[in-house]
Amino acid sequence: MRARVFLVFTIIGFLMPPIMITYYCIDQGTFDLVDMLNAMVDNTLSLAVFIDLTLSALCFFYWASYEGPRLGIHRWWWCIPATVIIGLCFALPLFMYWRERALELETAS
Repeated sequence: MRARVFLVFTIIGFLMPPIMITYYCIDQGTFDLVDMLNAMVDNTLSLAVFIDLTLSALCFFYWASYEGPRLGIHRWWWCIPATVIIGLCFALPLFMYWRERALELETAS
């Protein structure tokens, strides 16, 4: 049951960042990567959120690199490019889904 909840969060986390980036590009009238990166650190509040997410992602990478092999999740490292390309809101629930599935298989044995 918990695995399904994480799967729902994974799908939402996969869809929301591209939707928000599309809205941003429509609002700005163009896709400018440098402008988007500057907007992420434009003021103190956005910089604080950026630092918070960066530290959270680094902590997640460290934890996943331990927890993934321990539970036999061979593709745990996919979460690193998933975080960079899509975002932590996709990669974290994806890993948690894999983790729950691994725990379910472990208890079923």
